[in-house]
Amino acid sequence: MKTIRFEHSLSEKEKIFLQNLIGKDLCGISSDLVSIQANKPERWCFNEWIELSNWNDKSVLKISYTYSETYSLVDFIEIKFESIQKERKALNASLGFGGDGEFTIQKIEIYGYDYEILAQNYCGNLENNKLTENEEYIEVMRSEDFILIYGSNKKRILIECQSVFSEISVTMNENYISNRINLGDKKALKLMHIIQ
Repeated sequence: MKTIRFEHSLSEKEKIFLQNLIGKDLCGISSDLVSIQANKPERWCFNEWIELSNWNDKSVLKISYTYSETYSLVDFIEIKFESIQKERKALNASLGFGGDGEFTIQKIEIYGYDYEILAQNYCGNLENNKLTENEEYIEVMRSEDFILIYGSNKKRILIECQSVFSEISVTMNENYISNRINLGDKKALKLMHIIQ
């Protein structure tokens, strides 16, 4: 039986971008649009991208996601990091953090999926992978795309994207974070990297 892989891992450059955040005081998480649901006020959903700025310098970490599907029509979401230099200023939608160590970044954990399933090809004949329509195969999916940021004040921030609309969810709700990273099914989140 054929095995088809869908994999996305952080590049070494992206890991360096994250490493550069360690020890810095978080200033804000900003984007151009945010929505908050009345029944989930502790989760802020930003549109397509966010920027993390800090009080220590003018470097900003831009986080964005792209969406695609595997051949078995499972959502496959990839994260992208970009480091840019710009003046510190609030954008249209912003969560602000005070200075003086209110949220000094101590550690960053990257979680993702790492699993395989028996799948069926619904996409017609795929010459690249020599799969025929409706042929069964093993689909292996590995993606690193959940960010858990630890602050010196024992608070945590979870950043994730689970939507085909590239809606980036940010929360500091401890119950949600604990439940999210301790899922118990075959798609359970797994710790991929620790950056400190």
